[in-house]
Amino acid sequence: MKYVRCTLRFSDSMIHPVHQCITEDDAMVKDQLLHGNRTNAVDSFLFYVEGEMDAYASALDRVPEISSYEITPIEGTDTDEHCEEFYAYVKQEPSETDEELFGAFTRDGVIIVPPVDFLGNGTARLTVLGEPTALEAALDMVPDGVHVDVERIGEYDRYEEAFDPGVTDRQYEALVTALEAGYYDVPSQGSMEEIARELGCSSGTVSEHLRKAERKVIERFVAHTRH
Repeated sequence: MKYVRCTLRFSDSMIHPVHQCITEDDAMVKDQLLHGNRTNAVDSFLFYVEGEMDAYASALDRVPEISSYEITPIEGTDTDEHCEEFYAYVKQEPSETDEELFGAFTRDGVIIVPPVDFLGNGTARLTVLGEPTALEAALDMVPDGVHVDVERIGEYDRYEEAFDPGVTDRQYEALVTALEAGYYDVPSQGSMEEIARELGCSSGTVSEHLRKAERKVIERFVAHTRH
């Protein structure tokens, strides 16, 4: 079964108001669509979110199409007061934009593989699998105002796709910068101060980004290799 890993880049007129909040507000770190149920009357979605719950709830309150929502904190997670982890169950009336976008990927021969990652740069990353002709048709039907960047095409392997440690964009940038600086060489070549200068932040911030990212990568790797 073929799959396509792609990134959707939204114009200002097409981006969802909540996604716009994630793009503009540093209080929001990560937003993943885990599951959804679409009908003609109402759409129901379950999101996993990292950020400030109050800021996310405020964004939901500002969207008239959202009829109700429930936010549930995730207990026992290693977060600080400015980066909470929680689930958001959201019910909203379908908008014309949503109908066009979801309509492109809800067709015979195509399946969206969750999660769908809504990123802080105004993009969304998703995996779609199915028949080659149906996949091509789905990408062709993405509405104007949403640009599609195809990152990967291949035979679907759930274990390969499953290894997603869930690091934030900033944590990933810190990992890449540290790797390129030689920080993970033996012996280590790059210093925390060098990485901080490259990223334009303090050494303490770099240390926190790397610590959290390393933990996520290790935890995900262990869980992935146990299959």
